[in-house]
Amino acid sequence: MKTARLISCLTLLCIGLAVQASAQVNNASLTGLVTDTAGAVVPNASVKVKNKATDLESVAATDSSGYYTFASLPVGTYTGTIELPGFKKAIRENINLEVGQKVVEGVYTYSPSPAEGSGAYEKVKAAVGSANPDPYTCQVYDHVNLVLLAIANAKAATGEAIKDNIRKSAQGGGKSVDNAVDGIKAIAAGEKIDYSGASGPCDFDDKGDILDCKFRYDQVKSGKFTLVKIA
Repeated sequence: MKTARLISCLTLLCIGLAVQASAQVNNASLTGLVTDTAGAVVPNASVKVKNKATDLESVAATDSSGYYTFASLPVGTYTGTIELPGFKKAIRENINLEVGQKVVEGVYTYSPSPAEGSGAYEKVKAAVGSANPDPYTCQVYDHVNLVLLAIANAKAATGEAIKDNIRKSAQGGGKSVDNAVDGIKAIAAGEKIDYSGASGPCDFDDKGDILDCKFRYDQVKSGKFTLVKIA
C-alpha cells in the first residue's frame, strides 16, 4: 500500500561533531559524535575521513552511543563524510587536525522543511506546545489529517478506499483546508477540498511520491544550528 509513503520525504541526517586532536608524534586522534536533528545519537553510521594533501582515507563506524574514533591520523586537513543506509550523507570540509585543537564549526546539515507560517504549521505549534516543531512532527500531523479526510471522502476506512481518496483530498483544486475538522465539514456539505499541510503542499504523483518538498539547510555555528536557506 502506497499510503504510508505518500508524504514522506527522505529523512536526512543532521550531524553534530565534537572533534579533539591529540599529539602522537606527527599523528593525531580524532573523536566525534553523530546526532540527528532531534539530538538523538546515531549508531552504526559510516564515518570516512580523507587527507586532502595525501588522499589517505580512513573509515570508522559510530558505536551504540553515536561516537566514532580514529586512534591515529597524520596531522593535516581532512574532509569528513558520514553516511547511513536510507539517509543522505553529510560532508564536512577542512577538518584541521593540529595538536590540542578542538573543532566544532562548519558542519552543514539539511532536512525536510515545514511550511513555516502556514495555518497547519501554526496548529502544530499550538498542539505540541513548541515554537519550532520539527519537520517529522509536521509530517505526522499531515498523515493523520489526510487519512481522516480520505476516509470522509470515501465513506469507507479500508486501505484501498484511503489510497484511492488521498489525492481527492489534497490536490486538484477545491476549498483550501488545513485540518481534518474543517475538511470533513466541507465534504459533508458536498464541497471539494484541497488540503494544504504543515509540511507543505500535499500533492502526489501516480506512484504516491510527493511532488514538492522543500529542505532546510543549516550550518553549525558556535555549537548551534543556524539556518542558511530553505529551498
